[in-house]
Amino acid sequence: MTCILCDVADGTESAEIIYDDPECLAITPLRVMAPTHVLLFPRAHYDGLPYFLEREVESAGRSAHAAGSGDCRTARIK
Repeated sequence: MTCILCDVADGTESAEIIYDDPECLAITPLRVMAPTHVLLFPRAHYDGLPYFLEREVESAGRSAHAAGSGDCRTARIK
């Protein structure tokens, strides 16, 4: 089974990338629910959020702060 987020991270699947750093990516979700709705995820594959947070909590915080500091508004709201 393939992971769509891993495919986005390695460039084999396209996405609207809002933020990009060595540890994480932020993209516009396919189904946007709010003007500032983004999906932030690690480049490395993890089986769930707890596994990611126990290993990468500091980088997750830095990436979330950096992604949130930019202009993450999207015009895709219907």
